[in-house]
Amino acid sequence: LNDLGDFIHRTLTELEIMDPHPSFSVGMLTFENANLYHVCDLYVILPTAPFKCSFMELVAEKPQEPWWFMSHWWGTPFKDTIEMLNFHNQQREQPLDTPY
Repeated sequence: LNDLGDFIHRTLTELEIMDPHPSFSVGMLTFENANLYHVCDLYVILPTAPFKCSFMELVAEKPQEPWWFMSHWWGTPFKDTIEMLNFHNQQREQPLDTPY
């Protein structure tokens, strides 16, 4: 997840991407304002659609049994989601690659 966050941060810093959502547009997407709707539309659906698979199936080296279930609001900024998951891992002294 941190690798995905780094990739999203780089692309949103280097490219000018406008929010495609007409009903709740934030204008120019930045790492600070990109939420989970944006991440799903731009970084999950686009690369997985041709393969008809989940994002995990596309990027994981092997099947992963989740240790935790995470419920979230899609409007949460993605950077906050990463920070919350990293905090959760640190508090439980788990590795950064803990599957959710």
